[in-house]
Amino acid sequence: MIHKIHISAPAKINLSLRIDDTELPHSLRNGTSLHKLEGVFLKIPLYDEIIVSKSPKKKIEIRYFGKFSKGIPNNSESIVFLAAKKFFQKIRFSEGISIAIEKNIPPSSGLGGASSDAAAVLKSLIELFSEQAQNIEQHHWREICLSLGSDVPFFFSPYTKANVSGHGEICEEISDDDFSGKFISIAMLPKILCNTKWAYGELDAYRSLHKNTAEVINDFELPIFAHFPDLKKLRDDFISLDAKMSALTGSGSAIFAVFTTKEKALQAKKVLEPLCSFWKTVEIKKMPPVLSH
Repeated sequence: MIHKIHISAPAKINLSLRIDDTELPHSLRNGTSLHKLEGVFLKIPLYDEIIVSKSPKKKIEIRYFGKFSKGIPNNSESIVFLAAKKFFQKIRFSEGISIAIEKNIPPSSGLGGASSDAAAVLKSLIELFSEQAQNIEQHHWREICLSLGSDVPFFFSPYTKANVSGHGEICEEISDDDFSGKFISIAMLPKILCNTKWAYGELDAYRSLHKNTAEVINDFELPIFAHFPDLKKLRDDFISLDAKMSALTGSGSAIFAVFTTKEKALQAKKVLEPLCSFWKTVEIKKMPPVLSH
């Protein structure tokens, strides 16, 4: 019998992201405003590390640690707590669990760390309580994912790269061969964080004054760059340093850049990293299994 599972929860970047103003019906979103979207999502090898264990305490306990753990709620406000709570409600079974999360993905970055953690915990619980969960059809888990947030279904899916549409619930696998062997740098600037709810408000406000956002591949770029011009400069600097592409990921505040060689990525790091509060360069390879006992 399995009592503990270790799982790695990857970050993601948005290679494209379009948002419209059609919100998810109240019956599904549990108070969370989810807009209709369309984009290309790519999981990258930057991971939060999670251990989910059965516990005799008969309650859900969450502990965050690591570089980016400060200020993350570990109570009923946590998306991870909600994922666990909804899991036990679905299987109609009560059990104590302990969840330890090492935060390596920075929050308020657009890299999807919290959503990835929630999806990873749900996967772990399905494995830990396989006997109780075995008769639950997959679409019920996907519904839980959607109720938690628009990024969660993609992280719950087995796909490394996908076209994501609807309100996040439609994930269609696409080949990631065009990114295999490429190097992706992710950078954040000091004191610039983008809360998702705030970013949606900025997008709505921007659109009330500017109706056309067709010239960008991430609809959040124009309003976020208007508020934080240094982020636009960082993106432009990446392009000037021979990045194949560079953009805001999600609602920000991280900027990513794609390089065709390690040498080009290292040159960009030499020039730009001193200006940044966070920098990570990863090579895109076939994603390894992320769950182990």
